[in-house]
Amino acid sequence: MNQIWNSDLPDLTLLSHPQTVTVEGGGTGNPPTGYYSYCVEYGFGENTDSPFYLAYTYADYLARCEADDLAKKADLLALATKKLENQWLNTYYNTLELSCLDNVTEAFTYTYTPREYHYTFYYYDQSGHLVKTVPPKGVHPLEASQVDRVINEGTPVKPGHTLPSYYRYDSRDQLAIQESPDGGESRFWYDRAGQLRLSRNEVQAAADAYSYTKYDHLGRVVETGEMESTESRSQLLESIEEPTFPDAQTYNCHDITLTSYDQPLAGKYPAIEQEYLRTRVSWTAMVERDRTDTVFMVYSYDAHED
Repeated sequence: MNQIWNSDLPDLTLLSHPQTVTVEGGGTGNPPTGYYSYCVEYGFGENTDSPFYLAYTYADYLARCEADDLAKKADLLALATKKLENQWLNTYYNTLELSCLDNVTEAFTYTYTPREYHYTFYYYDQSGHLVKTVPPKGVHPLEASQVDRVINEGTPVKPGHTLPSYYRYDSRDQLAIQESPDGGESRFWYDRAGQLRLSRNEVQAAADAYSYTKYDHLGRVVETGEMESTESRSQLLESIEEPTFPDAQTYNCHDITLTSYDQPLAGKYPAIEQEYLRTRVSWTAMVERDRTDTVFMVYSYDAHED
C-alpha cells in the first residue's frame, strides 16, 4: 500500500490499494485495440468504504497526447513568428534611417501676396535711443531678384530706403539735433532743469528766428511762440535760464499761445462758470502774426475731471 500526501495539507493522507486492471472486448494490432479499465482505489485511511475509480481508453490517452503536442507546436510557431517579425522590423527601420534619412536635403518654398502697406521704420542705438526713421513714402522693400541674390549667392543687398530722418542726443539723453527731409536740420536747447527753451530749424535759421517755450514754477507750459534775435548762441544760452525769457519788450515775439491754470479767466466771459480748475488748464489765448485779435478758449470741468 502506498501513501500520497500534500505538505500543504498535513492532516490529509491518501492510501492506495492494489490496482485492478480489466480488459473488456478484444481487438487486433499492437497494442490491441479495445477497452482498458484502470481501477485505482484511494481511501482516507486503511479501512475506507468510499473508493473512487478512474477509467481511460488507449484512444483517449492518444488523443490527449496529440492535442497537447499540437498546442505546443502552435505556441512554438507563434513565438518564432513574433521573433522573426521583430527582427525584420528592426532591420527595416535601421536600414531606412541609414539609407534614406541621412542623405535627405529639405527644400521649402512658398509664394504669397503681400498685404501690408505704409511701412514706417524705426532704428535705435544700443542705448535705446531713436536714431533714424523712414516714412512710408521712403520705404522700398527688396525686389524678388534681390531676394534671390541673398538666398542663392549669399550676397548682402541693402534696401534703397529714402527720406530718412536722423536724431542725435546730448549727454543728458535729450534730443539735440534732428535732420528731416522737409525741415532740414533742427536744433534744440534746454535750461539746467532739462526744460526745452529754444529750438530752430533751417527756415528759422535763415530768418534769425527761434521757437521758444516758457514754464511756470511747477514746470507747466505757460507760453509758446516764435521770437527773432541776432544775439550769439552763448548769450541766448545764458538768457534761457531766466524764467521770463524772452520778454515782449526786448524781443519781437509772434504766433504766441498763452496757457493758464487753476484760476478762471476773470471778467472776460462772465456767462461761463468755470469749475473744478485745480491743476487743470483754465484758458488759452492765441495771438497770430500780423493779427490784432486774440482767440480765447475757456475750460470748465465736472467732479470727474471731464
